[in-house]
Amino acid sequence: MRTYIIENNGEEIRRFTQESITEKFIRDQRVKGRTVVELSFPAKPADTEDNTWERGDLTDTPTSLGDETYIVRERPWVSAPFPVPQEVTPRQFQLATEILFPGLLVTIEAAVDAHPDPLVKISWNKALGVKRNDPTLEAMRVQLGKTSEEVDSIFKLGATL
Repeated sequence: MRTYIIENNGEEIRRFTQESITEKFIRDQRVKGRTVVELSFPAKPADTEDNTWERGDLTDTPTSLGDETYIVRERPWVSAPFPVPQEVTPRQFQLATEILFPGLLVTIEAAVDAHPDPLVKISWNKALGVKRNDPTLEAMRVQLGKTSEEVDSIFKLGATL
């Protein structure tokens, strides 16, 4: 069963459910100044995890039935943005950095070794996790000319490794 709406100037007049509509039905509604809209809310793709899909924006697509046209209004499933993890292990951070930006890890380690504050060296070398909001990481990002999006990409990839 499909759900249809009859609209007049964008305002819903009637909603009904049936198997299909006919060309004559669409023509009769058009003559009255009305639009026929089929609501389509496709099922979530079956081969994915629940948290990777979300409903997209409503879209209206003109659809032909013989010589007549009606609207299919759907809210498709779209890939949900992968959230930026707030912490990864040092191993994950190092692997992702080297994969995405070959050679950058050596530059980061040189910057840490050259830092005048011994606490920075200790916290970097002995850390159990690398936090996205760490002020030292942010200062290093600016010093090395990387964007926030580039650092986010390291964390996103790192979380998968």
